[in-house]
Amino acid sequence: MTVCQAAVIVPVWLASYKLLGPGYGQRILGAAPWGVVVSGFTAGLVAGAALALL
Repeated sequence: MTVCQAAVIVPVWLASYKLLGPGYGQRILGAAPWGVVVSGFTAGLVAGAALALL
């Protein structure tokens, strides 16, 4: 069941964040706020990886 859920959720997330996100960010938010969103996502990934190492 988990594999089936991941097979649906991951492509939907990738399409929204990687394909639609930059276009939305450029049109609606502007370049700087979208940069903050991407930076926040990256900081979360780094923090999560550091926490997982503990």
